[in-house]
Amino acid sequence: DKALGGTLDLALGSDGFSKLHALVGGKNDSNGGLFEVYDYRADGFKELNSGQDTGFSKTDILGKFETYLDADKNHHLEFKLKYSEESSDETYLGITQQDFDSGNRFVRYSASQADNMATEHKHASIHYDYIIADNMDLSVIAYINDFHRNWYKTSKVGGNSLGSGGEETASFFDQAVANQLAPDAIEVDVKANNRDYLSQGIQAQFGLYLQNHEIYVGARIHNDEMDRFQWVDTYLLDSDYSLSTLSAGIPGTDSNRIDSANAFSVFVQDKMTYGDFQITAGVRYENVNLARDDWGKTDPLRSLDAATRNNEVSALLPSLGATYQLNDSVVLLAGVQKAFAPPAPGNNNAQEEDGWNYEFGGRFSHNEFSGEVIGFITQLDNLHGNCTASQGCNNDLIGQQYNAGKVDISGIEIVLSHEAKLGNLIIPSRINYTYSSAEFGESFDSQLDVWGSVEEGFEIPYLPQVMWQIETGLRGEKWQVLAAVKYVDEMRTVAGSGAITQDNGIEARTVVDLSANYQIDDKQTVYAVIDNLLDKEYAATRQHGGLQVGKPRSVQVGYRYNF
Repeated sequence: DKALGGTLDLALGSDGFSKLHALVGGKNDSNGGLFEVYDYRADGFKELNSGQDTGFSKTDILGKFETYLDADKNHHLEFKLKYSEESSDETYLGITQQDFDSGNRFVRYSASQADNMATEHKHASIHYDYIIADNMDLSVIAYINDFHRNWYKTSKVGGNSLGSGGEETASFFDQAVANQLAPDAIEVDVKANNRDYLSQGIQAQFGLYLQNHEIYVGARIHNDEMDRFQWVDTYLLDSDYSLSTLSAGIPGTDSNRIDSANAFSVFVQDKMTYGDFQITAGVRYENVNLARDDWGKTDPLRSLDAATRNNEVSALLPSLGATYQLNDSVVLLAGVQKAFAPPAPGNNNAQEEDGWNYEFGGRFSHNEFSGEVIGFITQLDNLHGNCTASQGCNNDLIGQQYNAGKVDISGIEIVLSHEAKLGNLIIPSRINYTYSSAEFGESFDSQLDVWGSVEEGFEIPYLPQVMWQIETGLRGEKWQVLAAVKYVDEMRTVAGSGAITQDNGIEARTVVDLSANYQIDDKQTVYAVIDNLLDKEYAATRQHGGLQVGKPRSVQVGYRYNF
């Protein structure tokens, strides 16, 4: 709202971390503008045996401009342009359980030295608002996103894919070099997961505000597509950790297809207020046409007719929610809505994901106390599972989608907050607790490593049953120190039942974070953040057969200036 204002935020930290966040903008009665830059980067906390960095760099640039088209400010336009790029030296190649147990937990095998995720994202949108009358308005937005990514990452080591001996081969080779045994050179396949994504559309919403009703009617026309144009390069990894090219893949000879969708949706919603009751009822209609054009691995020029697959799905999705103001301190709430996700073009049965979501509970606020208790239940008639490399799926099946049938998910979320006074100091406290349970309701076989052969009653993997966080500290007039203790329960890495062991799970972990800030004056603040204060070493995931470790202790110190 200022004629001219902005923020400059600078930070430095562990492992070569740096951050620059700057924005400047302003407005007058008719026009406004904003320009923002966010750049952050680090060298990475893992150590490649071959010596390269394992970090990232990312830059976001954003510009906005708004203008009123008339003196009465009934017509408003906003334009937004965004550009971002990223280069991250990240890999799917984890470490073996043996290396993790030996304490060599932050190593990166030399076979992954070429791995890099490169992205570029461009966005443009125009937003028009029209105040038709005191009780009517119209909002229209048109948008386009153009996103390119190429995750160039190791897929096989010594002829073995990840999860099927690749990690063990990479570990053995590096250990042999470290012990000066001069091992024979091994082949490393690096797949260029090169893809372009495009999404674009236009949506509109009309609002009508009556005495006890807020009525909204909206529609959207949307199109998106993913163009996969991938290849595999083969290198020779020598005993000096050097990579030399054995064969350069031809783009389009690994995966060469376009998946696309054209969607239309329309909705109507009414928010009704009757005394202490507020009821929101709505219904949405979705229609999606999906297509896949696949040229296989032998037609990189796309000179022949593609193998095509088309399907169409539609759904009518009702929802109902209600709140009741029990008294000045307590609000009760409940809601139910139809769950829906369209099938992917690679879903052979063209079966959508559908079911029902329910939630119920309440929120309260009294003096220094506030909180909420929310229970939730999701009952799906069909759950989707996508065959991706990240799921440990067979390379020849990537892009397929599986139908898991019935799934029951339930749980509770609890949030409690309190502020106590200690002289001139304040002690803020906050507790977040989540309990959840998710089970397959049918038996089936899948090609996903994380599912495998599933029996009715098996628990869904990678879902901790309990998570909680306790945050507390001290706050003065110009400063604050907060500590957060975060707990994540043990979780399965494959569907199953019974005890969770080292072979089929990830151990529970407790991590402590610390943050502090000091306000120098009305415009200047300095701050510090320590993540994983106690330097807890833990495994975060076991996908593709290898362990990926969590971030060790890291420190960040920053300065923020507002004007």
